[in-house]
Amino acid sequence: MTRKSTELLIEELCGLASAGLTKKQAAEKIGYTYAHGAVLSKAHSIPFKKRSLVPENVKGRNEEICRRYLAGEMQVTLAEEFGLTRERVRQIIEKAGLVSETQRHAEFVAVVAGTVARKKLTVSQAAEMFKISRANAWRYCKESGIKPASMTSEEEAELDVLAQVVVDGESCRRAAGGNAYKASKVRRHLLQKGLNVRGRSRHDDFSKRRELIDRWRAEGLTWEQCAVRLSSHDGRAITYAGIYIWARKHMPHLFESEAA
Repeated sequence: MTRKSTELLIEELCGLASAGLTKKQAAEKIGYTYAHGAVLSKAHSIPFKKRSLVPENVKGRNEEICRRYLAGEMQVTLAEEFGLTRERVRQIIEKAGLVSETQRHAEFVAVVAGTVARKKLTVSQAAEMFKISRANAWRYCKESGIKPASMTSEEEAELDVLAQVVVDGESCRRAAGGNAYKASKVRRHLLQKGLNVRGRSRHDDFSKRRELIDRWRAEGLTWEQCAVRLSSHDGRAITYAGIYIWARKHMPHLFESEAA
């Protein structure tokens, strides 16, 4: 081979390398042996594309695994579906430069906890936002040292209104419209504000109750009738036995005639 023909061959090899061909493909195209083309490319530093050692079907499988892993699927699920071990799936993901499942989970936990702290979400709101269970939402917050909000801003505003009704003299039960669960929430809400209220805040000093019972007994009503009227007045069930025992303790003057 003359010097001129060698120069032309090298120039042609450079063009094929620029087109993205491998050494074997370039040799087949120009009709030379692979060994001859390899010697020239090495001597003149021709940057041929390296032949992929991974078969096309395996390469496609690995790309699919990485794509679905990025979409949020677990390694163990991908391993079962593609007939691989979990360790092999982990190696494929690591070779592709993706974060590990442990690191991805840690980052997800940090995002959940950070969002709960920043937006003052409840456990239920966090679970709905991130499509996870309430138990996991609570656990992620606990692991990160974050305390979720006990109620939404709308619930807190409603409880503030009901709490003011109780402070103004209404009972927790009547302020909550007879709803026992909501009444207990109102009571806890007041306790958090430093107000220790019982179920009938209007009668904490019992003066109104004493006045009513005194009047009803003076009118000749029986204890059963007093219990019925007091139940209607307080908006909750009061038994005959309950009012009778309470009156013996707090209104002994009504029983002086009985003692005589």
